[in-house]
Amino acid sequence: MHQIVKETPDVLAMEEKLQQLMVSWFRDLVGEALTLLDDPVREAKKVEGWDVETRDARTVPFLFGPVQYSRTLMTDREGISHYPLDEHLSIQPNQRYSPLMEVKTAEMAAESPYRENGIIRDVSLHQKYLNFRIVHVFNTRFGIS
Repeated sequence: MHQIVKETPDVLAMEEKLQQLMVSWFRDLVGEALTLLDDPVREAKKVEGWDVETRDARTVPFLFGPVQYSRTLMTDREGISHYPLDEHLSIQPNQRYSPLMEVKTAEMAAESPYRENGIIRDVSLHQKYLNFRIVHVFNTRFGIS
């Protein structure tokens, strides 16, 4: 952070770089928190007789950017595979975006003129990750700070 402040002569550019850095730190912290939550969820399922298969990484785009976390694949007593952490978080197996991102995209599309609607749809459905500009638009539009 000090390096950015020291080397960026333009206050506007400095603030943008610092905001990107803070968002990056926040995404990393959320990913770490979700990964840490996997341990107690896994242990609770082990007590129920579930078996651990493997540990996988998953990336879910949130309004503040993509968050990567590790979760455990387990099989229940009937031999059906589950990701207990995803189930605990109510994230469906084929869900591509966080629930809030899906809701905000739908709200924005419903409130926007046809031209904007196409842009919102294209950006939110066809790009793997939202860029900083799109996150800013979401945040401004919905008053998220």
